[in-house]
Amino acid sequence: MDPIANLLTKIRNAQKASHESVTVPHSKIKEAIAKILQKEGFVGEVKVMTKDQFPEIKIMLKEGQELELTKVSKS
Repeated sequence: MDPIANLLTKIRNAQKASHESVTVPHSKIKEAIAKILQKEGFVGEVKVMTKDQFPEIKIMLKEGQELELTKVSKS
């Protein structure tokens, strides 16, 4: 499974379902991508939280904002 594509899909699906936030398992690359999305205004606050010894990233979603990104693979 592709963790970056999974992150983008979870964000898109949560936005379409009008959720306030989405939580994904933590990795440094996912955290970096989430912070770039925050900086560019696609999502709200990004927090790294530890739950049961496993870090997670909580991404607050913006109301009315819909992520239209796709991952392009170069082979």
